[in-house]
Amino acid sequence: ETRNPDMRASILWLQGNQLFHAASPILPEAYSQAIDGVKIGASVGSCGTAAFLRKRVIVENIATDPLWSEFKGLALSHGLQACWSEPIIGSSGNLLGTFAMYFDHPSKPTNDELLDIVGASGLASLVMERVQKDSELNKLSQATEQSGESILITDKNGTIEYVNPAFTKITGYTAEEALGNNPRMLKSGNQDKEYYEQLWKTLTSGKVWHSSVIDKRKDG
Repeated sequence: ETRNPDMRASILWLQGNQLFHAASPILPEAYSQAIDGVKIGASVGSCGTAAFLRKRVIVENIATDPLWSEFKGLALSHGLQACWSEPIIGSSGNLLGTFAMYFDHPSKPTNDELLDIVGASGLASLVMERVQKDSELNKLSQATEQSGESILITDKNGTIEYVNPAFTKITGYTAEEALGNNPRMLKSGNQDKEYYEQLWKTLTSGKVWHSSVIDKRKDG
């Protein structure tokens, strides 16, 4: 918007087959609310069509373009007469949403403006992927914290870096007592030296180890 003073930008998230409001600093709020949750399709304005086709859609005149036949009344009532939309594609080729440029007059993009819309959608992709990953990590963290199974995480040297609440409930050791310690604090004598050697050999080679361990609580 700073580079293009007469332009209003919009970013929409794709969830399922619907586009939802993500950011639109100076686009009319009533318009952003009206299109929030719109289903994508072959003739759903610039953004809905761009998401459906996974390719750029340039509409120079909303009043006359058939892609806007269903929505032109809404757009024109908010002074929006042109809309160029670029699909936002993630690093793995997945569709994340759309980035759009709106204008209050019929407008055809210059080469520089096309570069701007491509660059902006690329930046939006980086941000949106980061937000998604943070959200997934937060959900995983909550699931781990709330799990009824004892979970502990160590570094490659076996030093405990994390324990969940179930660990403290089952073992009797507090998180403060466990962190920085070694899982051998739970050693019960029910497994021999060779057993633990095989366990660590498997883990340090990058493989998944499956078995059962009989450990000893803090109270014996």
